Amino acid sequence: MLAVVTGCGVKTPAAPPVHTLEDGRLSIDPPPVTLADLAQEPRGTPRSALMGLWFSIQWWDEPAILAAYAPGVVAHVGRRTIAGAWDLRRGSVIGARPRNVKLTRSRGLTLVTFTRESRTAAPVQESATLSLLGGSWRILHDTMLEDALAAYVQSLGPRGQQTPSPAAIRRGIEASRRFRDFAATRAARRER
Repeated sequence: MLAVVTGCGVKTPAAPPVHTLEDGRLSIDPPPVTLADLAQEPRGTPRSALMGLWFSIQWWDEPAILAAYAPGVVAHVGRRTIAGAWDLRRGSVIGARPRNVKLTRSRGLTLVTFTRESRTAAPVQESATLSLLGGSWRILHDTMLEDALAAYVQSLGPRGQQTPSPAAIRRGIEASRRFRDFAATRAARRER
């Protein structure tokens, strides 16, 4: 006797929808950015560049993370430092999604502002400054990496210490400033 079963009749419940709670946090962790999400973004736009960076951090594609930044940023800050900073702060991207994305264009640069929303923290306003370089939008500065750089350099302080040394804190703050100042210098050159 041959029996063919074409369905087991068991339905898997749909994932509950993500909604915003009164305190601004999300009700559940948002799903990670997928290839399908990237395909929905218009190609070659600052928004698609931001979503591409988000995807690369969530799924940890280090070469793509570095490629999201302008070559001058990578040379100025350092490949290892950028990758180390994002590795340290990857959790802030894994459990979050950029929402309320807005673009402001001026003199060849685009400022992308967005809200980083998650289940574990109140919404945080973030921004990224992008420039069209070689036909691709590349990041000159972003507030999330600026914050991550300071934390990363501090984490490199003396081994075995629970608290970073004052020198490590100063190095972290200086790394963040150099990153921010690089973008400001680049933008000033474009205005001429």
